[in-house]
Order: sequence, then C-alpha cells, then structure tokens
Amino acid sequence: MTNLTIFLCVIILLLVVVCGVLIILVKRDDVGLKRAFAHTANEKRSLSASYYQALSTQLANELMNRDPQFYNNKYQRLWSKWKSLEKDEKLCKITADEIAHRKPLQEDFNIVEVWDHVSVGRALETMTNEAIWDAYEDVKLIQAAHDVLYNLGGNPGFQQDSKDHLYPYVKELEDTQFLITMEAAEETYSDLVHFNDVQPDPENFEIDTTSYRFAKLPPLGGKRVGVHIKASDEYGVIEYIDGGIHISKTDRSYSSVETLGRHELFAYQSTRKEVSSYINRS
Repeated sequence: MTNLTIFLCVIILLLVVVCGVLIILVKRDDVGLKRAFAHTANEKRSLSASYYQALSTQLANELMNRDPQFYNNKYQRLWSKWKSLEKDEKLCKITADEIAHRKPLQEDFNIVEVWDHVSVGRALETMTNEAIWDAYEDVKLIQAAHDVLYNLGGNPGFQQDSKDHLYPYVKELEDTQFLITMEAAEETYSDLVHFNDVQPDPENFEIDTTSYRFAKLPPLGGKRVGVHIKASDEYGVIEYIDGGIHISKTDRSYSSVETLGRHELFAYQSTRKEVSSYINRS
C-alpha cells in the first residue's frame, strides 16, 4: 500500500467521522427546533386563553349588570351543552373548528373594541342581550375546547364551584336591587301622602303611579302598604312599626287575594321571602 493510498484512506475516514458528527448534530438541532416550536405554540395558546378569559369576563359582567336571571338561565344551558362535548375530543375539535371558521382571527371575538378608559356598558349599549350572549358563548366554548385539545390546564369558566356560586349570587343581586327599588317606592309613597298629592280613603285606598301601585293592607302590628313594582312585576310590603320602616318581599297567593275595585292586589297571607330591610326613622 502506497503512501498516497494510506493518505486517501485517512481522509475518507475523517470525512466519514465528520459526516457522522454533523448528522448527529443536525438531528439534535431538529429535535430542539421541534420542541421550541411546540413550546412557542403552547405559549401562544396560553396567551390566547388569557385573552379569551379577559374578554369573557367583560361580556359576562355586562350581562349580569343588565339582567342576572338572563345570564343565569343561558349559562345553565351552556353548562349542559359543554358537559356533553367535553367527554368527546372529536366533538371538541369540531366545535373549535366551526367557531374558528366563523371567526378566523382572534380579534373577531372582541365585540367590545374600546379604549381602556371607556366602560364596557357604553361600548355595548346598542347591542341586545342575545347578541352579547352569542359572542360570549363562542369565547367560552373555544377556550374550553382548546383546553381539552391542548391540555392547557385552565378552563375556569366551566368549573363546578363557579357554577355553584352563580345562582346564589344572582339571587343576592336581585334581592339587593329589589330593596333599593322598594326604598325608592316608599319615598314616593311618603311624598305623595305628605304633600297631599293624593287623598286616600283611610280605610280602603289605592294609589297608581307610573312606576308603582300602592294599596293599603290589613295591619299586623302596624300600618301596612302593599307595593307592586311595575317594571319588574314584583310585589312587596312596607310596614310602619315603632317609628321605623320594614320592607319585605312577597309572592302573590291566588288562594287569598284581596280585591279592591277591579284590581287584583296582594295576598293577605303572603309568603315571606328571606329578603328584607329595616329603615329606622325614629
């Protein structure tokens, strides 16, 4: 074997070693790139989840401010819909793809589109509750579907404790609003009587205004006035006892309804609810 042959063999061997090393490095880099891209994709999904959560909170708050019972009823149905979807990954993907087809860009989900300092209510004042809910449902479903498909570990909108909290919270808001409205009704009634705008019969009277209807009820320890809140079709009782005013909420009882003239009024044996308020004016 000549020196030239030996030299060529060494060169070939070195080339083989170098190529092997390069192949190993390229494969390692390829794996690293794939991991990096996967990591970047997950980060983007996580950012999207945060975006969806912030947007859904805005929309839900607006609906709760407008009509808590509307939101509660819709959410209960959405909860049932999601529970039938989450068990099937294929259904989750179909749902996510259908929403993404209608709204290909993330910005398409945002119906608020206002500066930070502008209230959401002002931005959405021309939109109906149904339109806001449709946007909200899309956000919640695609967020939840992505959580299942990509294992993001979030899905705060469909947790059991959130659902359990909703109904009592809705009732709390409704009861608070009822008491505020009843206090305003009592002020209206007192002003009408005090300023002699009406001259009710001391034994049997009814006062009808734009917002309320008042009727005298049989006393139970003090003067009692029934109130019909026209806007919400709710009923309450104002009781004047010991220099103070007690307000309570009632249900109509058709088995014992008092009638004055042609008007159906308030049950004498009314069903008291837990909501009540006492205004001390002594």
